[in-house]
Amino acid sequence: MTQTVAPAYQLGAVQLGSPKRSSFKWRRLMKLVIATAAALVLVTTTPALAASEMACMIMWDKADVNKNGTLEGNEATAYLHAIRKSGRKYELKTVDQLSSTEFMAACKDDVFKISSYRV
Repeated sequence: MTQTVAPAYQLGAVQLGSPKRSSFKWRRLMKLVIATAAALVLVTTTPALAASEMACMIMWDKADVNKNGTLEGNEATAYLHAIRKSGRKYELKTVDQLSSTEFMAACKDDVFKISSYRV
């Protein structure tokens, strides 16, 4: 009595280099690539946090050298330049001056981005 044994590919055995095994590796590799790409997108598109109110108050205190409640002249130059450079529109009451309210609004929008003042 002779028995015939079917070849391995007909029995469903997975051999090295078989299409079933390579498609499994391919799917696993693609999942890894997609997960890595998604993680990179999340990291690169996450916006930086805006300045806190405390950080802005500290920055204002250092900027208002003569403590008159308004930045004017040399005090205001760098901050007014940063506001213009940001491209955002702020309603400034007086040309070449910056009140504490105007300063705080721009600071909270992170226009100044001076990291050394961050708390």
